Amino acid sequence: SDSLINYWYIYIGVVILIIFGCWYAFRVPSVRFKWDQMIIKMPVVGPLVVKVYTGKFARTMCSLYSSGIPMVECIRRSADMLGNKYITFKFNTVVEEVKQGESLSSSVTRTEIFDTMFCSIIYVGEESGSLDTILDNSSDYYEEESDAAVGRLVALLEPLMIIIMGVAVGLLVASVLPALYGSMGQITD
Repeated sequence: SDSLINYWYIYIGVVILIIFGCWYAFRVPSVRFKWDQMIIKMPVVGPLVVKVYTGKFARTMCSLYSSGIPMVECIRRSADMLGNKYITFKFNTVVEEVKQGESLSSSVTRTEIFDTMFCSIIYVGEESGSLDTILDNSSDYYEEESDAAVGRLVALLEPLMIIIMGVAVGLLVASVLPALYGSMGQITD
């Protein structure tokens, strides 16, 4: 507490420096690329983020494709809309493969970003000629799945937050009790 009272300006400076450092680091393309890649590969959060991205990608792709925009431009815009540099990098390869005549489903499967069920849905849509309808239905499904997954994640975080709060209260009590017992001892003397 003495250091907070006497050197408060140092703590504020360090917090400002950390915030500015993080802001600057995310503006560096290589750092942002690694961060976006790490988010997708994380154990618990990664699949949730991928479901959210799948729903957004399907919704955007459906809207653009049904508007009559060429497939290559639809893919490029849909991937850019996600705001993830790693996915944008992977979909540059998809765009090139589709330009050369490769099917969208096989190119998306090779990126290993979306799950195999979504890639199969794209394949069915390509083969049946109703890609926009199938993407619309799958976007509804993945948006519902991502909402349910967020609900499950929040439900998992609640007990964790209770444990953290319990430990914090326990540490506070443990720091106050010795002082309380010490002052009680001085009163009886």
